[in-house]
Amino acid sequence: VGNLAARPDASPEAERRTAAALRSLGDDRARPLDRRGGPPTRGSARNPLYSLWTAAPYAVGRTAPLVDRLALMRLFNVPLLLITIAACWALAAEVVPASGLARVVAGGVAALQPQLVFLAGVITPDVLLVALTSVFCLVAARVLCRGATRGRALSLLVLALAATAT
Repeated sequence: VGNLAARPDASPEAERRTAAALRSLGDDRARPLDRRGGPPTRGSARNPLYSLWTAAPYAVGRTAPLVDRLALMRLFNVPLLLITIAACWALAAEVVPASGLARVVAGGVAALQPQLVFLAGVITPDVLLVALTSVFCLVAARVLCRGATRGRALSLLVLALAATAT
């Protein structure tokens, strides 16, 4: 980096290595990659819950230009950020009920987290996943502090399933 005099290696040895590597690929080097295999990607088929979440602002702005529709989709992430902040605040209230400062600090840390605020400003399912995980942690803390009920167990199950669909 920064070396303006740097040039690719054009020695005969480098050319032999390149030719040998290309020969070892055979006919496979001209074949297109199979996109269906390999690790999961961020395709809409892999995150149906977030696709459903962002479909509403996209449909509302269907007559607007694409940039405006994308801006609406980005604005739709703000409620997810607020849910995350509220869940962190409530989690601190559940775990440390006597301390009002713990609530303020927990909510403030979540609200001022640069990466979380950045994620809320882009179109990504990670914001929904963070919100679901925050609420899951809140419900799990309530189970530990107040005991398990049928409603809390069902809430944990629904949140876990929703996270897998994100």
